[in-house]
Amino acid sequence: MKQNRPKSRPSRKPATRRGKVLARLALTRHRQKAWRERPEHMEGIRQRAIAKAKAVKDQKNQNLIAVLSTLPDRLTPTELRQLFLDEYCRNKEVTEESFFLRVKRRGLMAYDPADGTWVNLTKEPKA
Repeated sequence: MKQNRPKSRPSRKPATRRGKVLARLALTRHRQKAWRERPEHMEGIRQRAIAKAKAVKDQKNQNLIAVLSTLPDRLTPTELRQLFLDEYCRNKEVTEESFFLRVKRRGLMAYDPADGTWVNLTKEPKA
């Protein structure tokens, strides 16, 4: 009885991809060696990268606060979607769920279930 075997071997990955993988491995080895031989230098690089990432994150948050502060104090979900979300989510390439999680977590907006509206917390309180 004959077994059904594939007639040919599966093709190998293209050489260009193999080259990229080898280059990444070489870079990894280089970094590991640098961490072993000069940890203070590598720690400095890491600290600068962290500071730069924090600055970018803070700037994005300030930009979002500036845009949200132009919206009214209270918005219904449809008003919020029409005034802001459709354009923001399309331009920033974020999902609505991600946007809502972010504004809730950062305390920029809150949903009031009693009214069914979103409260804009970025507005300055009126005295």
